[in-house]
Amino acid sequence: MQFTTAAACEQVIYQLLLAEFPRANNRARINALFNGAPPYSADQMRDNKIATNYNDLSATNLDHSARRQISNALTSADPLVTVNLDYGPAHKRAQWGAKITKEWNKPMINSAKFLDLREGTGASVVLHGVGPTTWEDKQLWMQAELGIEDVLVPSNTLRSLDNLPFLTIFRQYSANQLYKMTKGPRVDPAWNMPVVDQALKWADQQARTLLGQNWPEYWMPEKFEERVKQDSGLFASDAVPTIDCYDFYFWNDDGKQSGWNRRIILDAWGQPGVGGVFSKPDANNRRFDWSKGEFLYDSGKRVYADKLDKIIHFQFGDASAVAPFRYHSIRSLGFLLYAVCHLQNRLNCRFTDSVFEALMQYFRINNPQDVDRLQKVDLIDKGFLPEGMQFVRPEERWQVNEALVQRAFERLRQTMSDQSASFTQEYDEESGDGETATRTMAKVNSQASLVGSMINSMYARELFRYREYARRFCIANSKDPDVRKFRVECLKDGVPEDALNHERWDLQINRVMGGGNKMLEVSIAKELYATKAAHGPEAQVEIQRKFDAAITGDWKLAMSLNPEAPHVSDSMHDTEQTFGTFLAGGAVRPRPGLNPIEVSQTMLQLIQAKVQEIMRSGGVGTPQEVKGLAGAIQYTQSFIAQLAQDKTQKALVKELNDALKNESNEVKGMAQRQQQAAQKAEQGNGGLDPKDAAKIQAKMLEAQTDSQIRSKSHAQRTAERQLQFEAKQRQAQEKHALDMKIEGQKAAIEISKSRLNLFDE
Repeated sequence: MQFTTAAACEQVIYQLLLAEFPRANNRARINALFNGAPPYSADQMRDNKIATNYNDLSATNLDHSARRQISNALTSADPLVTVNLDYGPAHKRAQWGAKITKEWNKPMINSAKFLDLREGTGASVVLHGVGPTTWEDKQLWMQAELGIEDVLVPSNTLRSLDNLPFLTIFRQYSANQLYKMTKGPRVDPAWNMPVVDQALKWADQQARTLLGQNWPEYWMPEKFEERVKQDSGLFASDAVPTIDCYDFYFWNDDGKQSGWNRRIILDAWGQPGVGGVFSKPDANNRRFDWSKGEFLYDSGKRVYADKLDKIIHFQFGDASAVAPFRYHSIRSLGFLLYAVCHLQNRLNCRFTDSVFEALMQYFRINNPQDVDRLQKVDLIDKGFLPEGMQFVRPEERWQVNEALVQRAFERLRQTMSDQSASFTQEYDEESGDGETATRTMAKVNSQASLVGSMINSMYARELFRYREYARRFCIANSKDPDVRKFRVECLKDGVPEDALNHERWDLQINRVMGGGNKMLEVSIAKELYATKAAHGPEAQVEIQRKFDAAITGDWKLAMSLNPEAPHVSDSMHDTEQTFGTFLAGGAVRPRPGLNPIEVSQTMLQLIQAKVQEIMRSGGVGTPQEVKGLAGAIQYTQSFIAQLAQDKTQKALVKELNDALKNESNEVKGMAQRQQQAAQKAEQGNGGLDPKDAAKIQAKMLEAQTDSQIRSKSHAQRTAERQLQFEAKQRQAQEKHALDMKIEGQKAAIEISKSRLNLFDE
């Protein structure tokens, strides 16, 4: 397909409009119901003598509940998306990915327009099942929100859009917008400037007519452009009609490069943009005769985009049951609730009419002539009824089947709950013995199964959106100020330019617990909190943070209450052990695989701390300490040399070298002071050689140390022998006392026997 003529595009778009018109009428009915429109029209009220006509807003409440849950799922995470790199050294990937994540999420989270776009997309998904958004420029990252009615898709198109041959986006440009897109530097040459100028003149004429202005410059064509620039606010106002267009994209694989081509034609059939009356399109009733057969924009054979994801993004919330799923067969919450909510509104109106009827007073009269007398009756307390008039008793009037009406309301409410269960966070309201942990978990699991699949599908489609955002944020020399600022901040933080490549990014959408359901999120957080003790320290901090965020609804507060704990990496731990080995007199060779930044910074901190300790105790130290510090400095220099190979780390390398040089000078000063002390000791020892004096001093120190050790050992052995002796003495005394006790008992027995023998004699 080429679509080389505007007439061919007009014919296709006109057929799309005709096919979409019945669907648009159905969507209008759904919009009216959810916007609070009453169920009966004025003609229906008059013809059926209906007194009550109101909307109970049950559909609106369900819609807001579903929107709230989707909004929580898609907008409350911080950060929204995380970047993991598959580029660069392993020890740098996490660091670069964290910096990219921080700087990339900043413009998205702080953008009110982006927040409105996500919330609007969720609202469209709930109401009609489709939330389209589009990019109006090839470099700007921010999308424009579309209504489902703005996108025209051929019938029988699959929801996956695999068989989509073309699509049309309805756009409304103000004169100011069209002027800015087509004037100035770097204008796309595909714009048909004669048609653009004619469209701007038409808008200028319409503005002059509608506003009742008679500009003196009207007869001066050269003043036209200056007037548009000067009065840009006026030309962007509601009083000036918009220039309505159909942005037409089609897949073209006839050339050397396959891709999507772009054409734009003016809306030649509709009414003026603002304030006009909509009517069914008529191909024979053209609004702009001068636009017939002319493109407003024509990219020719040039491929505008190689993927549809670079043009438009769709978010779906489909409840249809028949596969393969088709774009025009999507069934939304609005579709599922329309009939039952509309029926409930009618039932409420009739029920209210019945209530008012029950409050009315009816009288029976025997003579029609007594009607006038009835009008004069004053019904007061303890009053009298005139002769010939009596009340109509309740049992004689029409009785409404109250049980049947109540049952009807219950069935309607149950149907609405069933239809909206996968979109909203409703729980059962049955009375019982009270809430238990088992019942709560049953609710949580039931709700998770209903909501989970829909939210998971939406998260998966959000990933497609963020992939295109990532591509646009990686465009070098982009005209988007957010993109330029993002790249500058990343490069300033040491991220290499080669890492700013979206193909090297592994994106992860950060999901909210419970899929946006606040009650479900709190329940999950409580269950997770109950098992916190079984997790490690870092996991406990994360669990506590999620629990606080779920309870308070404030993620930033949860982060401040539970800040990130310092993380000791393998490189830092290895460096600390290495420093201890150096001070003990050993030697360590640098091994590959360590993070040179962490090794250099950690070792430098340890060296600085040890040097300060020695300086506080006299600034001399021992030869072993000087030797260990010298080995640590040499070890650090080897890793700084590795870091110097990375040109992006020049500033850090200079900072580390300067700090290490200062500590090296301090260590050299210690060595000199030790040498001076040795020389003084030599002078005091009869002019011995310093080396010999040092050896003698070392031997004396060794002998003194050995003597102290032997003394301590001897004292310890003596104490142990004394304890053993005392223990033996106590054992002997206890044994002697026990023997004496036994002997006494034997003597007592012998005396008792001898007494018994005397009695026997």
